Amino acid sequence: MRKFVINLARRSDRKEHFLSKNGFPVEFVEAVDSRSLDAAYLIERGFYPDLTFTDPFRSRHVTWTEVACFLSHRLMWERCAELDEPIMVLEDDAVQVSKKSDAELLRILGNCDLLYLQRNENEPAGVTQLDGQIEIPAYPYNTTAYCLTPDGASKLLATDITDRIIPVDEYFSSLIRDKRIDALAFCEDVFKPASREVLESDIESDIRRCLPVACHVFTVGTEESRCELLYRSARAHNVPVVNLGVGEAWTGGDMTGPGGGMKVNVLRRHLERIPENDIVLFVDAYDVFFGDSLENIVSRYFEMDSAIVFSAESVCWPNESLASQFPEVSLGYRFLNSGGFIGRCGALRELLASSEIGDDDDDQLFYQLIYLSEQFDIRLDSEAYIFQTHDEGVTKRGVQIFNPSTRCYGCIYHGNGGDRAKKKLATLFNAMFDSPIGLSLEGERSQVPHGPDLLVLDLFSPEQCAEIISRAEAHGGWRALEGDSFPAQEIRLVELDLFFDLVSLWTNYIVPVAEAYWKPTVMHGVRDAFVTRYTLSTQAQLALHTDASLVTGSVKLNDGYKGGVLNFPRQNWNNSHLKVGQCLLFPGQLTHGHESTPLSQGIKYSLTVWSSRFEGDSLEG
Repeated sequence: MRKFVINLARRSDRKEHFLSKNGFPVEFVEAVDSRSLDAAYLIERGFYPDLTFTDPFRSRHVTWTEVACFLSHRLMWERCAELDEPIMVLEDDAVQVSKKSDAELLRILGNCDLLYLQRNENEPAGVTQLDGQIEIPAYPYNTTAYCLTPDGASKLLATDITDRIIPVDEYFSSLIRDKRIDALAFCEDVFKPASREVLESDIESDIRRCLPVACHVFTVGTEESRCELLYRSARAHNVPVVNLGVGEAWTGGDMTGPGGGMKVNVLRRHLERIPENDIVLFVDAYDVFFGDSLENIVSRYFEMDSAIVFSAESVCWPNESLASQFPEVSLGYRFLNSGGFIGRCGALRELLASSEIGDDDDDQLFYQLIYLSEQFDIRLDSEAYIFQTHDEGVTKRGVQIFNPSTRCYGCIYHGNGGDRAKKKLATLFNAMFDSPIGLSLEGERSQVPHGPDLLVLDLFSPEQCAEIISRAEAHGGWRALEGDSFPAQEIRLVELDLFFDLVSLWTNYIVPVAEAYWKPTVMHGVRDAFVTRYTLSTQAQLALHTDASLVTGSVKLNDGYKGGVLNFPRQNWNNSHLKVGQCLLFPGQLTHGHESTPLSQGIKYSLTVWSSRFEGDSLEG
């Protein structure tokens, strides 16, 4: 019996491992490499994954590597049918653990189409024992090693599965359970797969969802110098954005009010040249950036199961009288925003052909009226799963855009709105793409008791403190927290996209120190963190008070001012001698009442961190 081993050309290590572990003659067959696959390759050959499939055990969609694996095995089914003789198919991590003669294998193959030489059984109770050596599998997985007859190969090739590819082990199992193919298996495996600690799996090392569609990304920006955020973020995420406005004169109005119809008309003309089933993504040019890959954007579009998906916002603009016509939403944003949308080209062509618009008419109103007409399959991205419009609460978490209200990590950020929105856009973009402030621990930090239950730690460098101040001033909007009994001029760290960096530092450095110093105290996380500013013209002092905090941290961000001392009357202690960047820790809620004495000269900045008093304690609660 001829024996074929499927092996990626770039994985010579797996080939060498196979030869070192197995002592029988084989023929190596070059596997289909997922790295060589793209949408054009699959479309040209009529290969498509089943976009509705969800792996029952991994809860994920079909990946590029699973498609490549399926196509590699399919090559072997074609070879078996061409040879018109039974063959053995092995993956290159197979290690023989029990010898079986060709004669014995051929005898068993006389009673089936497919013989498993190794498998994992998902339904052991459904297995039928035959003779103590052979059994009928119920829900087998793995294609590490199997024997196949020409009849079995013909059955595998006759299902047209190439237009709805699923993982090959699930494909085998589905045919077995539907009794479209007869399979047997050895009770004890003849082969085993090598440990992944020995041979890394290409299947599991790359779990990108396979989306075999061409996606065209367009914007209209006639002033390319204003497209910097869009272009930089597109390069960072490898998004091939095409600016249809290059070389065009802007005729869409001055955009201080309604306008932008030119974008609709330019896009309409261009879509005439795009294949009907291709995906089209459109974004505004000057106040948008990408926060994720095009693959993830398209994947989420398919998950939303609508022909066209539009961005959404919290304000009905430009015609507020239309607000009552928009459906209520239980979470997120209610009103259509035209700064971002995605859909199949054919559906978008029909939409754009349904109404006319002048170049200086309003594009958002144009799309809103079409949406409200209910003529098309349009969904609003109310939870900002793809498109995130301006929201002061949105922040950077890890390397992604995060909306704490909808709990979604968005893919595209649109800073639609006035000056405040543009400041938020710049702040968030800087956090995502510019050099981070580095709220991290570098080297050793000293920690010294400074009085009754007062602990001082070296935390930030003067440069880090200066950057925090700079970000806060660039953001602007100093204000008191609504309902605060002791109001101050503050900006929350979440608005500066520094909150989660601070939480990480607090958790990894401050918490162990606090729990050890105030043993047996247990810390419960960060409740709030904010920068405070004192000036002679706004607020120069803060009255004596305690904090809604288990342990409070107070960082001195600058010096060069007079007065403005953080004072603890009960402990007869103040922070006048602390250096910039040092953090004072103290029990916040009861024993350590404190005040900021009157400022007499300059501007004072400080950073305050409140820790949660109990599990689940939040600012809102």
